[in-house]
Amino acid sequence: MAKKVPRRDADPIYFGGFSGAPGIQPALPSLGAQYIPLKTMDAQARLQAFGLWLGIVHVHGTDDYAYRPDVPAADDPILVLEFTDDYEAGGWRKLGRGLTVEESALAAELFTGQGVMTLINSGGPAVKTPRVTRKLMLDADAILGLVTASFTMKGAERRHPLTTMFYDGKMGHCIGLVDVDPSGAQFAFYDPWPGHSLLCAGYNAAGVAATSLATTKIHFGEVSHDIPIWGVTRDELARVLVATMITLRDWPKIVFGMVSGALSPDLRQKLRAALVAQADAAAT
Repeated sequence: MAKKVPRRDADPIYFGGFSGAPGIQPALPSLGAQYIPLKTMDAQARLQAFGLWLGIVHVHGTDDYAYRPDVPAADDPILVLEFTDDYEAGGWRKLGRGLTVEESALAAELFTGQGVMTLINSGGPAVKTPRVTRKLMLDADAILGLVTASFTMKGAERRHPLTTMFYDGKMGHCIGLVDVDPSGAQFAFYDPWPGHSLLCAGYNAAGVAATSLATTKIHFGEVSHDIPIWGVTRDELARVLVATMITLRDWPKIVFGMVSGALSPDLRQKLRAALVAQADAAAT
């Protein structure tokens, strides 16, 4: 029998495996534990440090954390200088953890220069996201239904991984969903963790048993990478799902699916209810 993932309502959950690029999790395993000069890091490691700094430090130190459309944070010289000065002045000590859902959403927008819609599992662990304005609360099955619709409606278009956070009752982690089978019963994903995915049997406390699929080419921005891909069933992923993010470039297609018949009646009803709830919350 599969283990039930307990709710966690008190302390924040930190999600490791920042999924901005493949292999970024193990790039600096000691980040935050000891000083590593920026000049000694390779480009990938610096991006990891920068991404963590955006979520852990920057978004908490300013009221102006809005992203600039199509301007990734790494292309903003002011932000880069601010990060460099703060890191070298001791800010490196703050980077020894993952990001919360709220920090992940805000940092993802800054990091990519794109807005995201954050879909939060209403039946998962309680998470606080007061500063995330673009979010919907849906059950896990509805979220995975929307992810399926997103991949299906993109067809042969280039698909970028969907940053997805899970919690197994003991740890939080990020993966990138990259595809789904036609029936929506199994999802393909990449995991920035080295070696086995943390969703493989024996590597998580929830009893999830992801399997190896193949190696495939995934696009991150304009760069392509060959990375290992894993498969997980819809039921297993639903049990540990906390949140996923869909870019605002892809979101309109999903909303259009409400009137085009691309969404099932049940999923359409759930999405409509979530959108109404979001609008009501924004008006109060």
